[in-house]
Amino acid sequence: MTNKFTIRLASQSDVRLLVNFRIAILRELNILADDAEAKLMKLKFRNYISNKMKKKELFCWLTEHDEKIIGVGKAVIYDAPPQSITHGGKEGYIFGIYTIPEMRGKGLGTLMMKHIISELKKRGYNNIWLRASKDGKPIYEKLGFITSEKDCCEYMELRSES
Repeated sequence: MTNKFTIRLASQSDVRLLVNFRIAILRELNILADDAEAKLMKLKFRNYISNKMKKKELFCWLTEHDEKIIGVGKAVIYDAPPQSITHGGKEGYIFGIYTIPEMRGKGLGTLMMKHIISELKKRGYNNIWLRASKDGKPIYEKLGFITSEKDCCEYMELRSES
């Protein structure tokens, strides 16, 4: 086993893999009630991913190690209306950061986040935000995200460097 990790942009041919990672995340977070709900979520998420990727409204990246996919990260992009957390315009919402359990603790979540942030900024999406799990929150804070509350939910927004 080498220590070389690569991150690549996912394509339509990766949709099944992306769906399986999404189900793994939801299972770990105890969001899915049972296998029937997981089956329905697979169908819904497959359609969502495929449609959004075709419209270039969703970008997904995969971390590879020794020819195996070991992690994933996603970002939905859109033009936001003016509101309290943004002045409006191009916005990126990062979600679904996941590393397989046996590869955790090696900095791969941070590696993926830095990659996604860089890619979003290259595309002009400077207002970047996410919702954080307890495990992810310290990683995101180290990357410059701050915790805020809006309506009913806590979210984290990347501080502007300007």
